[in-house]
Amino acid sequence: EDAPKTVVIPPGVAHAYKNVGGKQGMVVNVPNRLFAGKGKKDPVDEIRHESDPNSIFQLD
Repeated sequence: EDAPKTVVIPPGVAHAYKNVGGKQGMVVNVPNRLFAGKGKKDPVDEIRHESDPNSIFQLD
């Protein structure tokens, strides 16, 4: 609202977001494509780390 930002995540980088501010935030997620392997024949590579209690990628 006061200072919007754009964040570009490179391919192969695990990422997440969490609002740690004192007021409500907004995230607009606009991927330009979903990776599904060569020829788009594999499942989309989105991994939900929060569903795995043993994942090293956890948000408090």
